[in-house]
Amino acid sequence: RPERLLEVKFQYLHDVTNSFNKILAMCLHRNILHRATSLQQVLDSLQKMPAYDENDLWREQEKHTLGMDELEREIIKPRLGVEWGFVALVVVVLLLTALFLFTNIFSIIFRRSDKPFTFSGFTSSDTLKTDTAQSNHRVGGEVSPSQTEYGMLKSAQRQSLQGQPLDRLNIGTSTAGKTAKPAVKQAPMPDYMVHIPAGSFGFGRLKENLNHNVSQNGFYISKYELTQKEWVKYMKPAAVSLAGDNLPVENISWESIITYCNGRSKAEGLDPAYRIEFKGKERIISCNFNANGWRLPTEAEWEMAAKAGALFEYSGSDNHNDISWNRDNSPARIQPVGKKNANTFGLFDMTGNVSEWCWDWYDANYIRAQQRFINPSGPDTGSQRVIRGGNVMNGEGRNLNILYRDKGNPNRGIPYVGFRLVRSR
Repeated sequence: RPERLLEVKFQYLHDVTNSFNKILAMCLHRNILHRATSLQQVLDSLQKMPAYDENDLWREQEKHTLGMDELEREIIKPRLGVEWGFVALVVVVLLLTALFLFTNIFSIIFRRSDKPFTFSGFTSSDTLKTDTAQSNHRVGGEVSPSQTEYGMLKSAQRQSLQGQPLDRLNIGTSTAGKTAKPAVKQAPMPDYMVHIPAGSFGFGRLKENLNHNVSQNGFYISKYELTQKEWVKYMKPAAVSLAGDNLPVENISWESIITYCNGRSKAEGLDPAYRIEFKGKERIISCNFNANGWRLPTEAEWEMAAKAGALFEYSGSDNHNDISWNRDNSPARIQPVGKKNANTFGLFDMTGNVSEWCWDWYDANYIRAQQRFINPSGPDTGSQRVIRGGNVMNGEGRNLNILYRDKGNPNRGIPYVGFRLVRSR
């Protein structure tokens, strides 16, 4: 079966010559980079095959079976005393590790905490704790952020007809003594979301290498970079270079985007794509690509959408001024989204205006040395996240090129770097 070749390595056939097995392996290799690229290449290899030689047949080496005398010599009597001692040591180490990881015994012993001994247990994505000490409140007439299961979100309170405050997101506030609210109805897919069909493409390649090396599932991506109006609906205003409802939001951290995506998903009745856990003060974020909630594109998804099946130097054209706001036509000044020409998929500003955060950790050698060819989602670890697309600080050439890869600290906002939304379904 073709799909089995993606998972199982080709195995040589018994009683077939090694030279012919090599040709079969070239045809059926699970890595498309190592397969034959044309029928002519296969025919040339067949013509160069040496004459049949019985000594060249491939046969699995026979396994040697131990006789009774050899088997008795191989048997070693168990040393129960040493083994049971080792098992006991392992059990003690595991118990001590569990105490330090899942209880507050460390604080009691070393920090002399007066809190009682507690067991925190394992954290579930559905039971992440809400810090009730930081519930919604106003200070000096300003709306302060709320600590929710997804992080810091704008409280966005407003008055009901009875004068009682309402929480726009219905998360992060206490419900004690109140009637439970009905579940939020799932919002339909907005018209500005474009479906990118499943397919393959040359990840990190243009005209110099036409071979496809990555297969990607279909997904939905926004026609436009996220605007400031959309951002402040759920988050505090960003320190943008130029304010305007229809201007792209920028100078926001990668981690704040994760908070926005989960908060908006929750508000619209979608399954959040991101799981956020805390290890001490460190946030550990993982992505469920099967969820229907809002998220960032992977780097491969971003490049597939930007290329739109073409091989232009920029997204939609070889002329950067046709499709982008950049240093040459709008130096250091962001512009309203969707005013330049779109690419073939109907996506605007994939090149220029503001650069765009992606999900992946950044590794300079990642594309060249990648090991995953189906739905790649970047390295497992790293310290910086990928940024693509270029912005109004970049001119014609390298930094605006569709293949140019940039990076940034995920904990900090960067001027002229924004994002656009993606959904798997």
